[in-house]
Amino acid sequence: MFNHFLRIALRNLSKNRVYTAINIAGLTVGLAGFIVVLLYLNHELSYDSWSPELQKVYKISSRTDEEMLEQTPAPLAGFLKSKSPEIVASSRVQ
Repeated sequence: MFNHFLRIALRNLSKNRVYTAINIAGLTVGLAGFIVVLLYLNHELSYDSWSPELQKVYKISSRTDEEMLEQTPAPLAGFLKSKSPEIVASSRVQ
């Protein structure tokens, strides 16, 4: 039964070659786009999972009247460590 359906499908595909080529090209483009979106989502959702203790990691930013700055003064890390014993380590990226 399946062989019969397969033969009929292949016969119809060979009769309508242009229509078949357009459909296969559309399916290929759609699947490729879907895979690209999945790879992008995988990257975006997993780039912050580098540490098992991620709940303990914080980032400090500075806010001015006009904008939010990702830079803080250099002595801020030492000051915060001396005032808050919960801070175990700090780092600064330039």
